[in-house]
Amino acid sequence: GIKIKVIPMADDGQLCINEFKRLISERTKMVCVAHVSNVLGTINPVEEIIRVAHSHGIPCLIDLLTLSTEARLSSKRILCLSLVITTSSFISIFP
Repeated sequence: GIKIKVIPMADDGQLCINEFKRLISERTKMVCVAHVSNVLGTINPVEEIIRVAHSHGIPCLIDLLTLSTEARLSSKRILCLSLVITTSSFISIFP
């Protein structure tokens, strides 16, 4: 089966990168993270997350849905398995 680990966050909503580093083990197969929190609007340090994951040979999947259209990404700096846009925020539940 799959075991999902969640990166803890600080009181200010920032991901705890040192805790993230401790979560990685030889059994880690992939790192998936949203570029921007859709709840808090915090911009996650994806470049650092990708760098740490790649240093362990782990591929990454980055969700760009909540990334502002004004933001600029460098494909040379953000190298990961996939950059995706999920549909979760496009779906509404009607009564």
